[in-house]
Amino acid sequence: MVRRDEELTRMMGFTDKRSYVHASRVHPGTSHRCQYLAGDDVAQIRRVIYDRDNHRCQLRLVCTGVQPLPFEGSIYERAHLEHEKGGNGLQRCWCHENVRISCYACHVVKDGRQPRWSKP
Repeated sequence: MVRRDEELTRMMGFTDKRSYVHASRVHPGTSHRCQYLAGDDVAQIRRVIYDRDNHRCQLRLVCTGVQPLPFEGSIYERAHLEHEKGGNGLQRCWCHENVRISCYACHVVKDGRQPRWSKP
């Protein structure tokens, strides 16, 4: 069962009804509660993180991170929003500290699989 903080969730003004602020989980090393996003709310944070990371891959496992990545286009070329701590548990939050921009190649190497939402 998902533990939502209904008041904080409402205050955040999420556009997708599946997005929420957790009732008790505080993001490690911070004082704010974790956010779990879906739909258009993911698209919004993707733009913010893309700008924050200067349009470049932050992983640099395969690439140098020098070339800017396009925001849109083929999944093989565009910027990916990647979770530092992934999986299916509570650690896979959408807090700014837990997401970063990566290129397709580095994302695949880090996760050891195709990104969840992409099927070549």
